[in-house]
Amino acid sequence: EFFPAGPCLPRLLDVVGRAYNVHFQEVQHPDLLPRLLSGWHKSVRIYEVRDGAPAAGGSGPRAGSQKLGYVYLDLYQRSSLLGRPAVALAGALMLCRGHAYLSMHLPEPSMGTNKLFNPEEVIAIAHE
Repeated sequence: EFFPAGPCLPRLLDVVGRAYNVHFQEVQHPDLLPRLLSGWHKSVRIYEVRDGAPAAGGSGPRAGSQKLGYVYLDLYQRSSLLGRPAVALAGALMLCRGHAYLSMHLPEPSMGTNKLFNPEEVIAIAHE
């Protein structure tokens, strides 16, 4: 059985957030030019991490919640300039205090299709 990435990822982060008593809120994607100048690929998802459960309704942070940092979630494989994988193994990396990069190294979906996670990929994302 496969899980569509669009609805699955927020639910998965909600489960992880409840386990660690944090709230993940996706930062809106900036326009293409600022994204290119910052160095992040357009498919990298950026989440703000806040302390505690979300506000009632789950739409945003609770009043008085403290910002803990950011998670940069890179789901797909990247190639270096030489055609080799840019990241050897999937995993998390602390960029600096409050900023974590999570590379999952998953295969990209075919052109014109949405990404479907298999159960092992969902477990791997939750584990990391």
